[in-house]
Amino acid sequence: GINAEYGIVSLLHQECRSVFFKCRRRHRFLSQLDQPLAALGLERDGPVVSDLQKGDALSGGLLTTSGSAALLLSDNVSTRAASLSAGSLLVVDDEAKVIVVACTTGDDCCIQRLKRVAASATTTNADAASDDATLIDAAVLRAKAEHPEQLIPALCRQFYQLGWVTGTGGGISVRVGEQVYIAPSGVQKERIAHDDLFVLDRATQNVLQRPRNVALKPSACTPLFFNAYELYDAGACIHTHSKWAMLVTMAYDTEFRISHQEMIKGINGLGYLDELVVPIIENTPSEADLRDSMRDAMIRYPKATAVLVRRHGVYVYGKTWINAKTQCECYDYLFEAAIRMKQLAIDDTFKEK
Repeated sequence: GINAEYGIVSLLHQECRSVFFKCRRRHRFLSQLDQPLAALGLERDGPVVSDLQKGDALSGGLLTTSGSAALLLSDNVSTRAASLSAGSLLVVDDEAKVIVVACTTGDDCCIQRLKRVAASATTTNADAASDDATLIDAAVLRAKAEHPEQLIPALCRQFYQLGWVTGTGGGISVRVGEQVYIAPSGVQKERIAHDDLFVLDRATQNVLQRPRNVALKPSACTPLFFNAYELYDAGACIHTHSKWAMLVTMAYDTEFRISHQEMIKGINGLGYLDELVVPIIENTPSEADLRDSMRDAMIRYPKATAVLVRRHGVYVYGKTWINAKTQCECYDYLFEAAIRMKQLAIDDTFKEK
């Protein structure tokens, strides 16, 4: 009898130790999330969801589990079960937790780091868990820096220094899933704040979120940005009032053409030996009235990733904001080079040697 009682006590002791260490690991893991989530202005307390399963597709995100923790990586964090917000902590069952993180960058490295943090929740090595959890700080802070609310103001400041968006001209839009972020119209672009942006639905173009300043209006470029999203499936569209973009529209007729320039390699699908062709459309008194002619040019030049507007500027679009920005820089270099060559009376016709 004594042995049986001792066995029961021993089993209870082992079970209590197991529960204690499991709770301690979970508490440490969740506590380590507080700081990086707070950096995003997020909380880790959220609604209970009981019917999520591993592999469930959640509005473009994917529920991935690792041991006793899981991460939901999503651009638009919402499910049929509940309306979730980024940073919500969801109880799937007694053994699993789901941390919802808005991962807007699509960066595989960022995603892998977040998954490693989830995996660390099951380890018995507290130091290893702590080491892995530190990875989330850089990943989350990077995601914050690349979120459109932070990214667009930062890019506008950079573009202002380049002379692309002076005098309130120009603009930028970035798409995250089905949400389109757009800078407001008629404002000092270098002074735009994170809460000055409009968020529109990609399918309906309805405004989902307005700036705190009710006097602000959506960019006059909005219909043209949506041309890029509808016809090119772009991730971002940049409109500049670069003087070089404007000048090439004065120096060329209906198309800008250039070849055998190293910077052509920065344009999607082109190399040094290829000829870059950019359509030029006529300007209109109202920006919105350019929508149809830009759309027509994009259809007639399906390989183009830019449309020039005479006496005005250029629209450049890419699959991501990085791709759009990279191309915009290359286009501006090539526009300037073409004008400079004309000024110097340089024959830019390539001659084989």
